[in-house]
Amino acid sequence: MKSPKKAALSDVRHITVAYSKDTYRGHPRHCGMFNFGNGELAITYNRAPCAYQSPEDTRHDFHYMERSEQVLARSLDNGETWPESEESIVWKRGGPIDEQRALLWPADTTREELDMSKPGACFFFGRSWVGKTVNEPNRGGSVPQFVTFSRRSVDKGRTWDRAPTLIAPPGHAQSLLLNAHPPVRMPDGSFLVVVTAGAGADPSSMKEAALYMSDDNGLSWDYITTIARDPTGVWGYTYNALVMVAGGRLQCYSMRQNINSAGGNWACMSYSDDGGLTWSDMKPIGQLGYSPWVERRRPGQYGRPGVRKDPAGRPVQTYEPMPNSNEIMRSPYPLVLRDGRIVVLYGRRKPPYGMGGLVSEDHGKTWSQEFVLRDDANCGDLGYPVATELEDGRIFTAYYYNLDDGNGCGGTRFIAGSTFTVS
Repeated sequence: MKSPKKAALSDVRHITVAYSKDTYRGHPRHCGMFNFGNGELAITYNRAPCAYQSPEDTRHDFHYMERSEQVLARSLDNGETWPESEESIVWKRGGPIDEQRALLWPADTTREELDMSKPGACFFFGRSWVGKTVNEPNRGGSVPQFVTFSRRSVDKGRTWDRAPTLIAPPGHAQSLLLNAHPPVRMPDGSFLVVVTAGAGADPSSMKEAALYMSDDNGLSWDYITTIARDPTGVWGYTYNALVMVAGGRLQCYSMRQNINSAGGNWACMSYSDDGGLTWSDMKPIGQLGYSPWVERRRPGQYGRPGVRKDPAGRPVQTYEPMPNSNEIMRSPYPLVLRDGRIVVLYGRRKPPYGMGGLVSEDHGKTWSQEFVLRDDANCGDLGYPVATELEDGRIFTAYYYNLDDGNGCGGTRFIAGSTFTVS
């Protein structure tokens, strides 16, 4: 077995983008990141009040997310500082159902014609619950069915179009989840994105990578084809992202996830040479046997006592965080650098907890050993990175993170950032 090359990091620096001990700030990959040039960056993320006293406080999906607002944070100095005066609210989840419905289905459905090829143009992809549930006995009864939508801005996210674009699942699925990787603009001016389509009430049953296209500047999004779907129901493909590499090849990056046992996730990639109509098989990237995480695990990371609730809602003593082998590469995020290299970043939710990545120098044919960006997190509730290349060649990535700061449930969840150079 040939040893893959090592990726060397330099100029590594970590910062805090947004933090307060009474809020949960998380999942920027759900919302998106924009690089407008001249040092102006924007990150969108979820922000919700959080007491950090009960496991319910930090649960995801229909818990912290459904009491959150989607915040746009802005930096004017390449991510060095993120002034609160530059913050704005893009959307609010979890408000009264009537208000959510009125925003998603306004009385005036007139749509603005916007040129999304402008330098300041950007898309926001979100989802909200408007009261519909589907009975899922395997998931404890009624499960919320979310509505997925997009909003458009042509002034760097300072204002957004009034009427959102609702995005319907393909006919064989009931729900969508779009993990906010920037759309790829095609030669004809159309846009492509990859979403997670689910066959059940939400995308946690049968997860597939589905390609959508807009040929009208985001006024509508149409299902084109399924990139990856396992008909056996064993594997799901989620946290999807689309990039274009040299020669016009499209690549779809996904996280493979075992639906039934919640194990076996890994970053995977499929490619298309015909503009997205047909796709290769989805295959894992990287190589086993050369992980830098193995020697970094610290004694005691599996042994901290904690309390969780069983499926009946009863508190039971366990260990927090629990070792969980499906959390090795969470929410992989690909970034194509100007020199053609591809960097894939991910969150590691198995001890040692942190952020890592891989590099390809040949357009995804082979990959480096994994690299560790940081491994100082206090628990596994982290990740969902977004990233961009700065004008000087450094990479800036933002993600949600935690440290041992005295708060319960593993520590305050906050938005962190890192800059680094990879060689």
